[in-house]
Amino acid sequence: SAVPSNDGGPPHDLVAHALVASVEHPVPSEELTRHLWSARRLRPGTAISVTDGAGSWRLVRVGSVGELDPDGDVRSVPAPDPVAIAFAPVKGERPEWCVQKLTEVGVDRIVVLQTDRSVVRWSGSKASSHLAKLERVAAAALEQCRRAWLPTIVGPITVDELVAGQPTSGPSEVSLVSWVRADGTGRTPTAVDRAVLIGPEGGFSERERALVPDQVALGPHVMRAETAAMVAGARAVALREKKDHHGHGAGM
Repeated sequence: SAVPSNDGGPPHDLVAHALVASVEHPVPSEELTRHLWSARRLRPGTAISVTDGAGSWRLVRVGSVGELDPDGDVRSVPAPDPVAIAFAPVKGERPEWCVQKLTEVGVDRIVVLQTDRSVVRWSGSKASSHLAKLERVAAAALEQCRRAWLPTIVGPITVDELVAGQPTSGPSEVSLVSWVRADGTGRTPTAVDRAVLIGPEGGFSERERALVPDQVALGPHVMRAETAAMVAGARAVALREKKDHHGHGAGM
């Protein structure tokens, strides 16, 4: 029998978990069809789970090529209190690595920042291309880690826009939270610290630090930007789970 997840989400022991447009009528995309029937060579009757990325999921059976046969009721995972991480992208593939890990640890909102000291700057068609790639990375990570909620990715936006509640793209909920800034001189994070800003390699400017004065420390050592983002996300999710299970917001 399938082993359920801790949050009531898809079982962890099935051979595959896939993102589809609708769990009511699960139809695989061309890419998913190639993956399941050509690359994985799954046999008809194999049980997998599918999700719409918005909390709903169900069990299905692999049918003939391009067909997924529902095998059970549609189930849902309640939306968690969102954890948000904002980071300034760096060169190379590290932004993709960062989004992959943030998705795996359970972060719900991922914001790409454009800071005063950012070396890497995304704009125009380049920004759209990069964001589309990050969304594909998040979708693949969702399938790998058996999540039912696909994280929201927005940006690039400035710190000013974020704290003012005026993101230039994406849903407004990324601004409707109390942001804190990661800094080695900060206090110990608590369960209320659900939205953390990670600065570029050169750190935030004085102007940006004044916009988000509250600081939390992530550890005793200096971390690379993408490492700090992953650690901040993992700690915030762990504190959320601890609060949900024990009903208080102790530090960790």
